[in-house]
Amino acid sequence: MQEKLYDIQEAIRQIAGRPETVLTGKVISVEGETCTVELAGGLQVDQVKLKSAGGDEEGLLIIPQAGSQVTLLSHTGQPDNLTVVRMDKIDKIRLHQGVLDMEIDVTGGKYQIATSGDNLKDILNELISTLNQLKVYTPVGPSGTPLPDTVSRLQAVNTRINNILK
Repeated sequence: MQEKLYDIQEAIRQIAGRPETVLTGKVISVEGETCTVELAGGLQVDQVKLKSAGGDEEGLLIIPQAGSQVTLLSHTGQPDNLTVVRMDKIDKIRLHQGVLDMEIDVTGGKYQIATSGDNLKDILNELISTLNQLKVYTPVGPSGTPLPDTVSRLQAVNTRINNILK
């Protein structure tokens, strides 16, 4: 079985025409779209890419937590071209595609969703604020502001919104 696996790997290398290098290590720090990883034996490698298409602001970026175990791949076989392809602990997930921006802060437990300059949290907070000042026209003129129990419930909803959205 092991020999067959080696044969398959060798066939893939020949078809691809280049030697892939797979390494494992531990994330020491994260700097933007790269990280510093400590390999077995204590060697530290910096500028390890977190996405294969570096420099492109579009796409998905998964950021590992410092201290997480990662698997690295170099499609050229050279250590100066390493990319994280797997991690055991995620800190954040960011997606930027066209006008859509999303972030999931796994460590902080919050989410952010925005598009074309509008942020979901800001929109919901504005809605709660508007409902807190709601007045209805009646035959005798405009009503007063909502009753205290309604305001209290709206504030509770607003707190829950702020707990999960950035």
